[in-house]
Amino acid sequence: MRTVELGDIALINSDCLDVMRGMPENSVDTCITDPPYELGFMGSGTTLVACERLGRKAIGIDNDEAYFDIAVKRVQREQQQMKLF
Repeated sequence: MRTVELGDIALINSDCLDVMRGMPENSVDTCITDPPYELGFMGSGTTLVACERLGRKAIGIDNDEAYFDIAVKRVQREQQQMKLF
């Protein structure tokens, strides 16, 4: 399992159910997976970028290392953008 933390965004390269089973009870209010759990895909990180823009905390989980790396780069790029509003 590989984890990258970027401020309030955490990206995890692992199986979604394995990660969720290991989370402390009541540690998060909501966990959204897209597509639904058992697949563990965050894809290219679009939802994480939206969370960053809205100032939301987020956890992205993907078991495919290539998509994990893409999502990390997208979130990093978003965090480097100058915020105008």
